Amino acid sequence: MEHTINRTGRIGRAGTDASRSTGLLDVDALSDLLGVTPRFVRRLVSERRVPFLKIGKFVRFDPREIDEWVDQQRRPAASYE
Repeated sequence: MEHTINRTGRIGRAGTDASRSTGLLDVDALSDLLGVTPRFVRRLVSERRVPFLKIGKFVRFDPREIDEWVDQQRRPAASYE
């Protein structure tokens, strides 16, 4: 899937009206962005390890919150002195 920046400046998946209008990512878009499987993203959600929004039965992700979350996942490199 290809991601685009919509008119509001947010990341969205190309070809989907919902992502273009809201700027929110769905499970497939986030899995593409992170380079992981949709199953792994659903596991992160079920374990509440990733910030998400629940809109009815749909799970969506705010790209800004995901950017912050990814930054928080960084670990310093090991130092071998």
